[in-house]
Amino acid sequence: MKETSTDKEFIPSVREFSMKLLLTSAGITNKSLARALKQLVGGEMRFAFIPTAAHHSVGDKGWLIKNYAECQKLGSVDIVDISAVGKDVWLPRLKAADVIVVGGGRGILHLLKWMKKSGLEKMLPGLLRSRVYVGISSGSMIAQRRISPTPASCIPRISSRHPKAWGTWISA
Repeated sequence: MKETSTDKEFIPSVREFSMKLLLTSAGITNKSLARALKQLVGGEMRFAFIPTAAHHSVGDKGWLIKNYAECQKLGSVDIVDISAVGKDVWLPRLKAADVIVVGGGRGILHLLKWMKKSGLEKMLPGLLRSRVYVGISSGSMIAQRRISPTPASCIPRISSRHPKAWGTWISA
């Protein structure tokens, strides 16, 4: 996907800002997490909910509906599947949100593939200058510095030699 001049405004030097992240294993499941999110946002909450990782989960997806409903209790929710629509559709919808929620599911490698293929991987740090990122399960895991299929390597290496705030994603 070719970068345009409009895209460059959303690809900042990571050192220029800090990100607001709320990383969960199961979503906004209690009042404490809801309160923390409200503090991070500081006002109205318009959610963009990315369910892409759920595509590889077979069977009942009641948990996905519950995650959506938890967000809906706190504000308006737009479902934005980055694997189903082009950047010309998803980018304005993410820009309109105060909170970007990346949902869970068994498809972490599927999610990583679409984060790269859609261009969201490069755009996300810029979008997070003024938005909160909420990760649910797989959506939290991709916020790590490194991801690979082996569990031991999913633990981020934190070091002053690795100053990136957003992870380097590997789908080995």
